[in-house]
This record gives sequence, C-alpha cells and structure tokens, in this order.
Amino acid sequence: MTTSNITTVTVFLDRARITRSATAQVQPGLQKITLTDLPLAMDTESVRARGGGSAQAALLGVAVRRENFVETPAQHPRDLQEQMRIIADAITSIDARVAAIQLETNSLENLMGQGASFARGINKGQRSADEQIATLSVLRERLLALKLESLQSVREKRDRTAELDKLKRDLERAGQGQQRQRYAADIELEVRQSGDVTIELTYGVHGASWKPIYDLRSNDAALEVRYLAEVSQTTGEDWMDVALSLSTAQPGMSLIVPELDPWYVQPKPPPQPRVLRTRSSDETVMAMAPVAMAAPTPMAKMLDFVETDASVNPSGAALTYALPGRASVPGDGETRKVTVAVLPLKGRMDYITAPKLDCLVYRRCQARNDSRYTLLPGRGQLFEGDNFLGACEIDQTAPNQEIELAFGADERVRVERELTMREVDKTLLGDKRRTRFAYKITIDNLRSEAVEVLVRDQIPLSRSEEIKVRLENAEPKVTTQTPLNVLEWKLAVAAGEKRGIRFEYTVEHPRQMDVLGMD
Repeated sequence: MTTSNITTVTVFLDRARITRSATAQVQPGLQKITLTDLPLAMDTESVRARGGGSAQAALLGVAVRRENFVETPAQHPRDLQEQMRIIADAITSIDARVAAIQLETNSLENLMGQGASFARGINKGQRSADEQIATLSVLRERLLALKLESLQSVREKRDRTAELDKLKRDLERAGQGQQRQRYAADIELEVRQSGDVTIELTYGVHGASWKPIYDLRSNDAALEVRYLAEVSQTTGEDWMDVALSLSTAQPGMSLIVPELDPWYVQPKPPPQPRVLRTRSSDETVMAMAPVAMAAPTPMAKMLDFVETDASVNPSGAALTYALPGRASVPGDGETRKVTVAVLPLKGRMDYITAPKLDCLVYRRCQARNDSRYTLLPGRGQLFEGDNFLGACEIDQTAPNQEIELAFGADERVRVERELTMREVDKTLLGDKRRTRFAYKITIDNLRSEAVEVLVRDQIPLSRSEEIKVRLENAEPKVTTQTPLNVLEWKLAVAAGEKRGIRFEYTVEHPRQMDVLGMD
C-alpha cells in the first residue's frame, strides 16, 4: 500500500472530481501500486490514472475493488470521548458559575431596591447621605461586574457547546468508519528501469456541491459584484490544503445527441371486442372496449461523468474557475465560503415608477457584465456604500448580458397620480356609448441633482371587437406603447423641478352592453 494525498479538487454543481497523488520507488518488472481508503461515494467508472517520474514504466491498467478495514482504529474514538468528557465538565462548571452569579445578582438587586430603608437610616442619623450614596455606588459597580461576568460565561458556554457538537460529529464519523467498506485502486505498471514514479489517480464522487452567493455594492455609478461560493461535501474524505476549482458543467447530463424518431399519424382503429370471464363460471362474455395505442418507448439515456479541463472560457459550454491559493473543505457537510472573483462593473442608476400601483419611485441599477464570469442563479446581499439594503435574487447572467438590481424607493423623488376627468358623451353615435378618461401624473424631484425617471402606466385592453379603446392624446408623447397597452415615458427631471404627464383615452361600446373593468 502506498500513501496518497488529495492535491486537486474540481467541484461541479452536484459532484466533484478528485485527483490523488502518490510517489513510490519501483524496480524492473511488473509492479502494482495500491491506493487505499478511497470513499464509497466514488464513481468507479470514472477512475483514471497517469504517471511520471525518473523510472521508465508503462501504465497497464487500473482495477478498483472494495475492501474492509482490517484493524479497528479504536484509539481515535477514545481520544474523542476523552475530549468530550473534558468539555462536558467545563460546561457543567460554567453552569454552576452562572447559577452563583445569578444568585448574587438577585441579592444585590433586592438590596438596591431597599430605598425606603436607606432613607429611614438617613432620617434617624444612623448614616449620612454620602455614606448611603457610596454604598449604592459600590453595589452598582458590583452588579455591573456580575452582569459582564454572566455575559462572558454565556459566550464561553456557547463556544464550548459548539466544540462538543463537533466532537460528537467526529465520533459518529469515526464509529461509522469502523464498520464501512472503502475502495482501493490497484495500478499495474510494467517497469523497464528502476526509479521513482508519481501516480495521479483521478475519480468522480457524489455528495459534493457548490452554489453561488453574491455581495453587491453600489457606489454612485459603480457596481462591485463580489462573486462568492459556498462549497460543501459529504464524500467521506476531507479535502485538506488542496487546489480547488469550481465548474459550471453538469456531468449528469446525457452525452447522447438526441435523435427524433418518426412521428406517425393514422386513423383511429374501431373498438375491438374484449373477452371477459365471470368468476362463477367459464361463460364467455363479449364486451366492446377501446384498444389503447402503446406509447413509444423513450430513447435510453446514458449517464457518464464528464471531465473538463477548461479554465475561464467564455466560448465553451462550461466554465471552470480555478481559485487562487489552497483551500480545505471537511467531509462532514460543513460549508466553506470562498471568493471566486471581485468584479467592478460600470453601473447606471435610474428611477422607475408605476403610480397606478403605488406612489413610490424606485431606484434601479443596470450594469453590463463585461467580465469573463457567468453569474449563476443565486442569492445576493445588496449594499449601498456601507448600508445594507436587503437580499435579492440574481438571475443567470452571461458575459455581456445586463444585470438589473432594485435599490428600493427614494423618498426624495415623489410621484402623484390623479383622475382628472371621467365623463360619458351625451350624444350617441351609431348606438355607441363613449366614456372619456383623463389622468395626471406629477414627478417632483427634491434631490440636489437631475434624475432620469421611467414612468409606467396603462390603458385598458379590449377583449371584444365591440369594445374600442383609444389613446386620444398624451403630453408629453408616450415613449413606448406595448401591444398590451402599457405606456412608458422617459423623463429627465432637473434638481428641484416638477414635471407632469397628462394622458386621455376613450372606451367605446354598444349602449346596451355592460362592460367590466372600466374602473
């Protein structure tokens, strides 16, 4: 058996690719190098090996087999149990200390509450006012010291409890390790010249994943995107001080190009008689029952583990982000947070409002992802300067795509919307009734600089040919009117300026028709 270490890990969205390295001295002839203690989460079909070194050798093949632990590693669990006992005793001592502090605190609070007794003592001349004030000052300082000591004890207990929980998890893993099987890989070599050989064993494992998270910080026209990743794994082996890469590839996807089978149409067959037998006799009963056409058998999908060696490559089907430095990720599912990149983007802040829904003007930041990184869907934390604004969701954003973020309402830009006219024409034209509506929207910029505001409103959308809706006029003119009758204006509003929008529309319908949605 040869000792091996994990050197490189590439984490995909739902699995990982591991590279182990081992060095051994070999002699001429057939040699076998065995790497043991490989996890059961390993995909045995993905195992590959390669080698190099001063020896002249040819790699003949790799065989993977299961093996049981021969010796029970009992010393490690005993050490863990001893550490747990020490920490449990420490927690008991902390509890006793907190109880004593609480008892003394209650006594001091009761003593300080005896204000009437102190006053009577002063009146009787038993103590002076200065002596009573000095006594209360000592009691207050002691009470404050007890409060601080109690707070420190609570923090200490919290930390010790976290240590105890981790030791319990370690003990559970150690106990499972005594009973579980592991994989071993036998690498066969044909050595022509002795020397040292370094073997790299690569394999895929399930039980590993990463997900993106983001810190997004706006400062004037700049938008900084801190691209982070939460990495976790439960593969049964710890990744300690490894070169870590994150990949957007999805190895579980089919590697077979889909091909379309013929799609037939044919007349529906007539119902065919179906033979039924009663339970009481062998009498044959003829019944008419439709015959269902059998569904076509779907094409089988072959799953395999995809290996990709791509670095950040915007033109490829997947991207791999090689993180700088080394990283450690334990195998107990504990999450590790790593930084993928810090992306300074050029943002553009504007304002958007839909006063029909609410009279608020919202800030919006738009920026183009001019980096090489694809932003995967994930949760983000939004900041403006050092002020935390809240959480948001980031959609997948490829290089050169736009990212749009809402930065909340700005009370320094105000909007009002009012109905200024609703009247029905008294004259019927061709037995038609026409109702006229008019609205006024006012934008008031109280900021010290000019702003650009996108104003959205709408007019009704007819679902009947007998109902006609027309936008009669709008001042200023509508920038955009969508097929769904959503109206948009882009307004530049100077500092301290008020700007208004007026629009008018009519709804025409048969006189006897009751129309829903007019209000």
